[in-house]
Amino acid sequence: MPLFGLRFAHFDEDEKAQKNTFTRWINFHLEEHSSSGRIEDLFEDIRDGVLLCHLIEVLTGEALVSFLVF
Repeated sequence: MPLFGLRFAHFDEDEKAQKNTFTRWINFHLEEHSSSGRIEDLFEDIRDGVLLCHLIEVLTGEALVSFLVF
C-alpha cells in the first residue's frame, strides 16, 4: 500500500474513534434529560436539532424556550 494510503486509513480510524467518543459523551449527558432519546448515528440523530437542544438544556441547567413557527 502506498504511504498516502496509510495516512488516509489512519485518518479514517481517528475520525471514527472521535465520532464514537463524542457520541458516547453526548449519550452520557442525555441520560439526565427526562424526554431524551439516545444517539446511534451522530450526524443523522442530531440533524433535526431536538437532541442537540436537550443536550444544551442538560449542560446549561436551563430549559430552552420553544417557538412555534407558522
